[in-house]
Amino acid sequence: YDVLKRALSYFKYDVDHICNLTDVDDKIIARCTREDRSLLDVTRTYERKFMEDLEALNIIPARSYPRATEHIDEMVELIQMLETN
Repeated sequence: YDVLKRALSYFKYDVDHICNLTDVDDKIIARCTREDRSLLDVTRTYERKFMEDLEALNIIPARSYPRATEHIDEMVELIQMLETN
């Protein structure tokens, strides 16, 4: 995605890049249980490594990195709306 973002920016397109961080799912919860670590500890460890990799690869950062756990209520609401339609 970085090459596309750079190309669009080069051609003067306004790119608003948001990168969602999945910080809760079945695999993460299983890892927490297996390693006897908190969700926050596990997810922040890999989030930090992800950010370090982005920097090492000279990838242009996104404007925002929202975490899934910050939007659980909105996801539940969306799922409920989809189920009723």
